Amino acid sequence: MLALIFALVSCKPVEEKSYPHADEPIGSAHQIYDGALTNDLAVNTFRNIDRIFPSRKVPRSETPSALPASDRVLPVVHFTFQDSVYSMDHYIEQNRVAAMLILKDGKIIHELYRFGNTGQTRWMSMSIAKSIVSTLIGTVYRYNTGETQIAAEVLYHATGRTLSEYLSERIWQPMGAEADAYWWLDSPAGVEIGGSGFTATLRDYGRFGQFVLNNGVVNGEAILPENWVQEAGSPKELPDGTEIDYGYLWWTAETESGRRDGAFSADGIFGQTIYLNPAENVAIVVWSAWPHPTQSGKFDFDWSLFEAVVDSLGRE
Repeated sequence: MLALIFALVSCKPVEEKSYPHADEPIGSAHQIYDGALTNDLAVNTFRNIDRIFPSRKVPRSETPSALPASDRVLPVVHFTFQDSVYSMDHYIEQNRVAAMLILKDGKIIHELYRFGNTGQTRWMSMSIAKSIVSTLIGTVYRYNTGETQIAAEVLYHATGRTLSEYLSERIWQPMGAEADAYWWLDSPAGVEIGGSGFTATLRDYGRFGQFVLNNGVVNGEAILPENWVQEAGSPKELPDGTEIDYGYLWWTAETESGRRDGAFSADGIFGQTIYLNPAENVAIVVWSAWPHPTQSGKFDFDWSLFEAVVDSLGRE
């Protein structure tokens, strides 16, 4: 797959003159996956990934849904990880967080942009795209295999729509996305790369998270099958009886409190996360600009913060 991606680096970029970051210098696909980007170049590249590969637009809604500001203020958050106490500021600096959105009951509790990002900025999903594909497949039938590229092909042949078209029609527009998203293709006019390469705004990632928390119901219409979200976010058992902390392309909770709440997350390399807590109706979106694709202990560190945020908002 990487060889295929690297072969596409010279493609013509998506043209969007109004995009505020369109003229920034960016790195190459090789630099991304080798972890060879400088800090500034990583930020520029992660918000311009549709300039690297062929990409297809996911059209926004003509009637964006509101994400109102909450009357509540996020309390000061501290959490313990590996016997050390951290603040949210520590987390933000240590993870090179580029943006963060916290929703409680569909309202914005906290919204942060760094490194020149704004509400217009799109940011790469990396493997969060897998969870988006899983959810999209859930609008057609129940699905629990791990090969998202096959899923993209299956979806195309089942619906006659590309992944981008079907996402726009079934989820992106109904949930009220305020901005167009883009998705990498395996070739010009080809098929979307189901395991990566989605890019959208912070609030639209938040809307997607809230859509899932709402069990895929929009304006009274059930877009996802009944109980699909609970199944998607629950641990699964392998044929040999081993339980794994992975659902339908969503990572499931490893902690007692997380499992009690039915919490799960979509995660991508370089520090991208959508955390969802159904019991407390909390969604947290984090963009990061790590210098390298992975960090040791990333999942546990993230979840320590996320659970502290949920606790700070008060459990119902």
